[in-house]
Amino acid sequence: MGTDQLTGMLRVPRTPDGAVDSRALLVRIGRAAPAFIALWGLFWLTGRGIATQHLDVGIAVATAVPLWIAARAWRLPWWLHAGAASFPLSIAVIALAHADPTGTVRGAKLAYGAILFLAIAAWARTVRRRLVVGLLIAGLGLGAFALAWMTWMTVQPAPWNLMKGTLDWHNQFAIQMIFGVSAGIFIGVLGRGGWSIFAMVCAAVCGAGVVLSGSRYGFALACAVVAAALAAALVVTIRERRRGPVARWAAVLAGALILPVLLRSPLFFPGFAFGVDPFGTMTQRGGLDSSGATRLDWWRAAWEIGLDHSAVGSGLLTFAHQAVCHAAMPQWHPHNEWAYTWAEGGAVGLLPMLLLLAGVLALVVRSLRPLPGNVELRRDPARWGGLVALVAAVGHLVLEYDLYYTTLVGLISVTGGMAVAPVVRLSGRRASEVMAWCGLAVALAVVVGAVTLDPSFETWPWPVIDGYPQVCAR
Repeated sequence: MGTDQLTGMLRVPRTPDGAVDSRALLVRIGRAAPAFIALWGLFWLTGRGIATQHLDVGIAVATAVPLWIAARAWRLPWWLHAGAASFPLSIAVIALAHADPTGTVRGAKLAYGAILFLAIAAWARTVRRRLVVGLLIAGLGLGAFALAWMTWMTVQPAPWNLMKGTLDWHNQFAIQMIFGVSAGIFIGVLGRGGWSIFAMVCAAVCGAGVVLSGSRYGFALACAVVAAALAAALVVTIRERRRGPVARWAAVLAGALILPVLLRSPLFFPGFAFGVDPFGTMTQRGGLDSSGATRLDWWRAAWEIGLDHSAVGSGLLTFAHQAVCHAAMPQWHPHNEWAYTWAEGGAVGLLPMLLLLAGVLALVVRSLRPLPGNVELRRDPARWGGLVALVAAVGHLVLEYDLYYTTLVGLISVTGGMAVAPVVRLSGRRASEVMAWCGLAVALAVVVGAVTLDPSFETWPWPVIDGYPQVCAR
C-alpha cells in the first residue's frame, strides 16, 4: 500500500494544494491521544496475565481517567454514573462493614472498569470511533492468541493440551478470544474495505483459540456469537441480494476450524499421530457431571451463606471458609459472580450485579426495537459486535469468575461502552455533572484504599501451597 493510499484511508487532513496539513494533523492527534492512551492500557493488560499487581491496576486506571475527562463523560445521564460507581462502592461498603480491607483489590479492578466504561460510552459517539475500538479489540484477540500459542508450544508441548494463554486458565482464555471473535466477525461480515479483511482474519484466529482452549461453555457461547453473525449476514444478503456477507461468514468459520487441525498436525508435532478432529481437546476431557454437580453445590452453599448474612455478606474472600460450613467442597469462588457477591457481600454486593443484568437486558431490547435492517447493520458493524460480545461476556459470568481478571474487566467495559454509546443520549443537566464527579471520586478513592490497605492485593485468592480449609471454623 502506497503512502497516498494509507493517508487516504486514515483521512489525513490536507491543504488545498494536496499536501498534508501538519497543524491540523497535530490537532487531530492531540484530540485522539486520550483514546489511544486508554486503549493502550488494554494492550498493556493483554500481555500481563491475571494483572493483579499494583503496577498493572495503577496503569489501567491511569490510562482510563484521561479519556473520561477528554470525552466529557459527565454529560452522560446521572443514573449511568450511579450504576457504574455502585460496583467499586459496594466493595468499599462491604470492607468497612466487616472492618477488614482484605480483598478490596476487587474494588480497584471494578473501579477501572467503571471509569473505562463511562469514558468509552462518552467518546465512541460516532461510527468511525466505534470501528476503531472494534478493530482494536479484534487485534488484541489476535495478539493474545499469538502469546498463547507460543506458550502452548513450549510448555509440555502436546497437541491435545488445553490452550490457556497469559490468563493461565482455559475458560478465561476462551472468553478473551470470544471478544475478538465477536468484534472481528461482525466487522468482517458487515463491513467493507481492507479493514474488514483484517477483522475476518482476527475472528478466524480467535475462533481457533476458543476451540484449542477446550472450554466447552466458551465454545457454546462462541457458537451463539457466530450464529448471531450469521443472522446479520443473512439479513444483508437477502435485502441486498449479495452473497458476499454469507461467504465471508463461511470463510471465518472455515478458518476457525481448519487452523486447530493445522496447529495439531505433524508440521508442529512431528512425534504425535495426526488428528483431524478440531474438537479433540473438548471431547477428550470427559463428561460434565463432576464439574456441573460441584458448581451446583457451590451455588447452594453461596445461597445459604447469603441468607445467613443478608445485608453485607460474610466478608470479602471468605467463601472458601464458609463453604466448608455448608457441606460444600472448599473453593475461593462458587464459579458464578451473582452467587459470589450474594455470599460475600449480601444485598450490598448483589445490587450492582443485578443492575448489570437488568442493564444488559434493557440494552438488547432497546437495540433490537425495531429489528435492524441491512442499512443499520452495514452502517455500524462494530456496535453490533460489541453488543453481542457484551452479552456473551455477561453470560460467561454465570459459570466463571472473570471479574477477578483485570484484562477481562477492561474488555467487558469497552464493549459495554461501545454498545451503550449509540443508545444513551447525552445530558447537560447539573445533576449528571455532580453525580459524575462524585462517582469518579468514589472510584479513585476505592483504588487508593485498596492499593494502600489491602494485604492481599498482589496475591492470588486461591491457595498455592497450604490448600483450602477442610474444617468449619465457626
